Amino acid sequence: MSVYARRRAWAAAAVAGVGLMVLVVFMMFFGGVVEQSANPANTGTAVVHVQSGESLGDIASRIAPEMPTAAVVDKIMELNAMNNSALSVGQSLLTPVYAR
Repeated sequence: MSVYARRRAWAAAAVAGVGLMVLVVFMMFFGGVVEQSANPANTGTAVVHVQSGESLGDIASRIAPEMPTAAVVDKIMELNAMNNSALSVGQSLLTPVYAR
């Protein structure tokens, strides 16, 4: 392999590396914005009552079937200042309402 071919290979590798670095930096800064725009905004709260045999995951799926269940469960726990997922039948819970 000639000296010129090796230099071209190194230059191509350097350009590719810089391009990947720019892509990673771009995703670090703008990835969160893209993720937030993909999920509907929380527009308020509603009150729901726990039904027999229902878990927080069941409630999350019922009130926001299009959202990731774990994210909705976390929001319910935050809104109700819950330390654990224990529920009682008839218990009132504040839940997020999402724009559609």
